[in-house]
Amino acid sequence: MQSKEYERRKALRLCVGCPTGDVSPARPGTTTCQRCASLHAETAAKRKQRRRDNGLCVHCEEPHLPNSQYCEKHRRYSRAAIRKCDAKRRRLRQLGGLCVDCEMPRLPNSQYCEKHRERARRHLHALYRRRLALRQCVKCGGVLASGTLCGKHLAKHLERLRKRYEEAKHEIYERYRSADLACRCCGEHILEFLTTDHINNDGGAHRRQFSKRKKSRGLVSLRNSLREMGWPPIIQLLCWNCNCGKARNDGICPHKGTQPPKDLSATGRRHRRYMRSAARVLCVHYGPDCCYCCGESNPLFLTWDHPNDDGAAVRREIQGKHPTQKKNCGLLAYRRYYRDLGWPVGALRRSCSNCNCGRPIGGVCPHAKINGG
Repeated sequence: MQSKEYERRKALRLCVGCPTGDVSPARPGTTTCQRCASLHAETAAKRKQRRRDNGLCVHCEEPHLPNSQYCEKHRRYSRAAIRKCDAKRRRLRQLGGLCVDCEMPRLPNSQYCEKHRERARRHLHALYRRRLALRQCVKCGGVLASGTLCGKHLAKHLERLRKRYEEAKHEIYERYRSADLACRCCGEHILEFLTTDHINNDGGAHRRQFSKRKKSRGLVSLRNSLREMGWPPIIQLLCWNCNCGKARNDGICPHKGTQPPKDLSATGRRHRRYMRSAARVLCVHYGPDCCYCCGESNPLFLTWDHPNDDGAAVRREIQGKHPTQKKNCGLLAYRRYYRDLGWPVGALRRSCSNCNCGRPIGGVCPHAKINGG
C-alpha cells in the first residue's frame, strides 16, 4: 500500500490492511479491523511456531540460544521491546475505552475489565507485601525515606494530602462562615488562626461516630461526614484561642466569662497543683507568662511552643522512656525532660494558641508577616 492511501485510510479511521474493494472500519484506537488483526495474529503465530520447530529465533532466522527462544541479539532487547510494545498497546486500548489487558470494555472509573481488575488488585497487594517485607518503597522499590515511601513518593504523598486538606478546609469554611470570614466569638479574621468548633462541645463523640480509626479523624473525614449529613448547623468557625479556651473553660469561651474550677477529687486537686507548679517552673526558665508574639496573657489562651519545630520528636522520646503511660507528654513530662537536659536555651517559649497553631512548621507567625517582620 502506498503511503498516501495509508494516510487517507488512517485519517478516515479505516483499516489499512483490507483490500481495496472491501475496506472495513478500524477498531477504536488502532489502524486495523478485527478481521485483519486476527489474520495478522494467526500468521505471526504460525511463523513463530515454524521457527521454534526449526530451532531458530522467533524474531529472525538465526539459531536460538539453549533454553531460550531468542538469539543473542533479540534476547538482549526482548524485554525492553516487550515493555515498549505493551505500553503502546495499553495506551491505544485506553484511548479506545477498552481494558488495557484485553479487548473487553473497561469498567467505569477503571482501566480494567472485571476479570483483570481483580487480577491487578491481587498483583498489587502481593507486590506491596513483598516490598514491605524487604523494607523497600512500596511504590517503586527504592530506598525508604520515611514510613513505607522513598523521598520522591513521600513528597508527592504529602503534597496530595495538603491539597485534599486545603479543599476540605475551604468547603467547610464556605458552608459555615458568617457574613465575613472571621471568628464568631472575637472577630479574628486572619485565616491561619481560624478553625472549626462543635457548638455543643461534642466534637469527640462526632469524630468517633464517623470514623473508628484515629488517623482518619481529620478535616477531610469531617467534611465527608458533614456532607453526608446535609451540612447540619453543628459547626462554627472560631479562632484557636477561643476554641482551646472553650476546652479549658468548661465549654465556654473565656471572652464570655471564666468558669469556676470544678470540685475535683483529692487526686484531681493534687494533679492540678502539680501542673501549676510545673508551669511556674517552665516560666522561670523559658520566659514570661505571656505570648512571645502578640503579648496575650490570659492563661486559658496560653500554651507552649517549640521554636525549633521538634515537638513531635520530643514527645516520641518521652513516650519511649515511659511506654506504659498513655498520657505522659504534659507539663510534668516536659519539666522532667528539660530538667534532665539542664534546661537548654530556646527549647520552649510561651505562646497563645493562635500564634502556636497558626505558625507553619519552619515559618513565622502571621502576626510577623502582617507587621513586616
